[in-house]
Amino acid sequence: MAVTFKLRVKTIKGKMIIAVLTLSIMPLVLLGIFSYQVSRNAIFQQVEKIHDYNIHTYDKNITLIFENLRQSTNDFLYGKGELNTEKMISLLEKEPGYYEQLSVYRKASLIKMFKEQVYIMMPNNVQAKEIVLKSLNGVGFRGFYKDGLEQTEVLSGTDYVNYKDLFDEAVQKPNKEIFVNSGSGSFYYMKVIYGLKSFRPIGYLLLTLDSNILQTILPAGEELNNAAYVVVDTRKSDVPRIVFYAGQMDGLEEKVERYYAEDMKEYESLKIGRVTNMASGWDVLYLVNKNELSANVSAIRTITEGFVIAIAFIIVLLAIWISRLINRPLEQLVSAIRKVGEGKDYVIDEQFGDDEIGRIGNQFKNMVEQNLNLKDRLYRAEIKQKESELIALQAQINPHFLYNTLDSIYLMTQMGRAVEAGKMTLALSDMFKISLSKGREFIKVKDEVNHIKNYLYIQKMRYGNKIDYEIEVSDRIMEEQMLKLILQPIIENSIYHGLEPKGSGGMLVISGGRQRGDMVFSISDNGVGMENEEWKKGYGLMNVMQRIQLYYGDNYGIEIESKVGKGTRVTVCLPVYLEGWIG
Repeated sequence: MAVTFKLRVKTIKGKMIIAVLTLSIMPLVLLGIFSYQVSRNAIFQQVEKIHDYNIHTYDKNITLIFENLRQSTNDFLYGKGELNTEKMISLLEKEPGYYEQLSVYRKASLIKMFKEQVYIMMPNNVQAKEIVLKSLNGVGFRGFYKDGLEQTEVLSGTDYVNYKDLFDEAVQKPNKEIFVNSGSGSFYYMKVIYGLKSFRPIGYLLLTLDSNILQTILPAGEELNNAAYVVVDTRKSDVPRIVFYAGQMDGLEEKVERYYAEDMKEYESLKIGRVTNMASGWDVLYLVNKNELSANVSAIRTITEGFVIAIAFIIVLLAIWISRLINRPLEQLVSAIRKVGEGKDYVIDEQFGDDEIGRIGNQFKNMVEQNLNLKDRLYRAEIKQKESELIALQAQINPHFLYNTLDSIYLMTQMGRAVEAGKMTLALSDMFKISLSKGREFIKVKDEVNHIKNYLYIQKMRYGNKIDYEIEVSDRIMEEQMLKLILQPIIENSIYHGLEPKGSGGMLVISGGRQRGDMVFSISDNGVGMENEEWKKGYGLMNVMQRIQLYYGDNYGIEIESKVGKGTRVTVCLPVYLEGWIG
């Protein structure tokens, strides 16, 4: 049964931290691993190059030593001290039993001659443990060290070790010489001797050398840890023999044997390099434990891990700090939204910054303030609307206006002016229809104009020649919507407070049109006028002003210009709304 694990982080802060850690730490870890691997491989390659360079250098040094030995033996046999050389080689060609017939003095002279020739031959930096000059007929000389003293003896017959196997092997070599590990901390160098007259093999020169002479060209053992440099005699490939080694490695001989037995360049956990010395035919190897190489790069791994951990820790701190920095204004915004959502009249006092979240917060703050203002305006508008409806209703059913109108209709009927009485009745009826307008607050401009025409017709019938009026409203605004019963209260105010006190010759001019995208109406009279601000004492004009600003805002309303004895002009400014905009 498969188990699915899902990590759910609900907060933006948590998501930001996880995102930053994912985008930062994962590449950092991969970079650390990659850097470590590159460094590790570079160190491995560098160590391999160093060891490879070393064994090639050691190979050259071994060649120099062996070439020095070869030159010395040539000098011994064919070069320096030519007279002694001829005597010694001619002695090797003598028949068996020749030496036994010599006098004691003659034997001593031969031994002295051998010592002198050895002294001439041997390099200062090479000390042979044993030097043997021997003929095939059994006669020869042997120089060696015993109890720290140099000794020389003459060989005859078969009273000494026979090196015939080595001799036979040396004869088969191109240079007529071989280097052979003796297995006792030393090695042999054998060179075949040819007769001066017969030009055939007559004997050999054998040097037994201490393997420690190779120590001068190999590193000291304490310099190598779990690594070794080895000189191997591969004369018999089935049994490779270690001539000399430097270093510290357990089971070295077994590892060398298995390497040659399996012909392995890579043996288990070892790195092995090999070069063959052309002078001796021996191999020079290096064996390095790979684990030791890994140990050498452990410091790099530790440093890399520490670096990755330190940077990761810094990234975590930065992620937390950045998330808090970004989340703090979000928390302020959430707190403000929560308080506003509780339904209380909450004024946001939080201060937001200038970043994106701060702009959102400031926008929300402005929106809340606008909503509060709108709520207050709507509340006041509802109150004013009720008051306006009452006032409008009172205006509609003003007893004086209604009584006077009905009286005028009655008198006209009594006087036989039925047509005029019918027109007044129809005008009064139309006024009430427009005033009600099926409960709608907004009507078309043409309906408002018809309303004031009916009103002015009735007043004209009552006042006669005392007042006259003109109406000039542009056809461009007739289909626009406007708040109803705006113009009639202003006209009524002009008649009762401006024209009626004048007595006669009253003139009322009503005009309307568009100016700078708004609708502007003007009601002018040549009545008695009034003092500045005196209009605010009246209820009619103040009511119109408040209704306009409650519905349209403070940018709209009425302006009044009046001079005592000259007249009054009232200007009404309303916005233009497309038909259907108001529901």
